[in-house]
This record gives sequence, structure tokens and C-alpha cells, in this order.
Amino acid sequence: MAARIPYPATTPKYFAVASEVTILAFLRSIGGLPTPESKVTLITFPASGSLYFTEDLANATWRVTEPTSPGISLKDKHANTEATLRREAEKEIAYLRRFGRPLPLFKQQPSDHIENLERYLHIMSSLTAKDLARDRVCIHRPDFQPSNIIVPLSSVSSSYVVVGLIDWQHPSDLPLSLQAGISQWLQNYDDAGREPMTPSSLPEKLSDLGETRRREEMELYHCRLLHYYYIEYTAKYNILHYAAVTGTFNLLLRHIFYHSWLPCPIVFDDPDDVRKMMELDVVLRKMDGYLVALWDKIGVGSEGWVPAEHYKEVMARRKKIKEHALAAIE
Repeated sequence: MAARIPYPATTPKYFAVASEVTILAFLRSIGGLPTPESKVTLITFPASGSLYFTEDLANATWRVTEPTSPGISLKDKHANTEATLRREAEKEIAYLRRFGRPLPLFKQQPSDHIENLERYLHIMSSLTAKDLARDRVCIHRPDFQPSNIIVPLSSVSSSYVVVGLIDWQHPSDLPLSLQAGISQWLQNYDDAGREPMTPSSLPEKLSDLGETRRREEMELYHCRLLHYYYIEYTAKYNILHYAAVTGTFNLLLRHIFYHSWLPCPIVFDDPDDVRKMMELDVVLRKMDGYLVALWDKIGVGSEGWVPAEHYKEVMARRKKIKEHALAAIE
């Protein structure tokens, strides 16, 4: 028997875990999938949303659609890619109008963000895929990383075998064009000046390098291999996903959906408007850099996770940094 214990970053506490349990039960029910891989892409849904056991939604205030299978229902039904993107923007606008407050650090009013979102809604139909194959809805797993893949050594074949994936909190059913891509834990797009699909190799005379440099070269080699083989084997074993990854606007669409900083394809005629946007972009990038540096200094991951054996040390470091920050403000 396995127990799922929620941790602080898993929110909303009840529904995040409830959805995770539903996804796992659903995958097993349709064919005993202990290791969802390319088979998951072939499972289609009538609309995008999140899966829950119907009984878990008895007191839910949101809209629930007809069951997708006995006892399982979809939350937040969106018919296609454009409807999904439009709904996210509309929800953000509604939230800002009701709860929005000025952000002095970014010199931005809620009305500024609302204006940008309304511009975005105007070009929505030009951004979305018109290919029905890429508009099909399938399960999206947002936290795909090496540490969540269970790969033991088989006693039968004496080789490593993938037997399962863990951490299925916050799954959702999304159009393929919005989820197709390389996980942030596997991609290597930031490797400036290098073609990602070029096979990687270690430097000659690696053993002659100092320990720090040798470790850096090994880490870079590892990142390049992950990216290369992910694309290589996706093209071989999951052609639907590969077609969506390499499709027009794929990267732009996904970054828009996940609140990216990528340039908007609209032409802005007002120079002052452009200047303010560029200044805000610089501030946002700087703050993102500070946040990542803070995570690294404290020793936690982006979701607040830390190995149990380092917990006390990390908490002490967190407390000390917080005290310094408060003292600096005073």
C-alpha cells in the first residue's frame, strides 16, 4: 500500500491530490499503464480541463461536464486551443478587475496588464493551430523530470527498465499544441551558439582538466545528451508529439500560455508604450534572476522541495536570509 502525503507547495491541498489520484486510476483503468509514455498521447478527451472522481466534486463551485468514463468527470471544459487560451486571459482580467493592486516595484497598474491582455485577445485566432491533429486534447503532465522517472535494474534482462512515473499533481487535459515541448528539466535551449540536434561529445583530454572544469564539462555534456535524445526518440516513438513540437508557433504558444516574456507579434506604434514595455521586461528578468539565485543560496527547488536530510540546514539558512532581508528594509 502507498500513501500520498501533501506538502505545502501542493495547492489547493484537497483538489491537487484528488486530481492526481484520479489521473493514476484512469490510466490504469484504460489498459494498466504503469508507465505512461507515448500511449498517453493517443488518449483523447472531448475538451480540455482537469480530471476528478465525480464524488470529489460534490461540493465544488466550478462547472463540471459529463463523465469521461464511469465515475470520472472533467472540470473547466474548453473545446479547443483558442478557447483554452481565451479562458485563461479572461480569468486573469476578471481577477485583476476585482483584486488587482498596483505593483510599485514594476511601476505597473492593474489597468496596464488588463490592456495588454485585451490586446492579446484581439490576436488570439491568428496564433492558434488550425491543424485538428494538434488541437486534439490529451493528458498534460507538467512536472516531467529525471528524478520522477523510476528506472530500476531488471533482474531478468540485466538492463535498466522504466517501470513508473511519480508526481502527478496538477495534471490537466490540454490541446496538444499547448503542451508539446521539451520539459524544462530536459531541454537545453540556453546553450548559446550550438545547434541542439548536434550529437554531443566530451572534450579531448578531459582527464587533464581541473576538477571544477571537468565537472562543468560533464554537466554540459549531460544536458546536451538529454535534449538530443529526447527529440531523437520522440520523433521515433511519438510522432504526434514530435509534429506538434516542431509546428509553427509551438514555442510561442506555449510560452504565452505559461506567461512568458517572448515578444508579441503585434506592432506597437507608440514609442512611449514600447519603451515602458522594454523597461518592464528588464525589471522582470532581473527579479527572476534574483529568485533563482535565492533558491540556490537557500538550497531549495522551485516548488520549495528539499531532501529530508538537508531540511534543518535549509530552514536555518532560510531563517537567516529572511532576518537579513527584514533588517535591510528597516
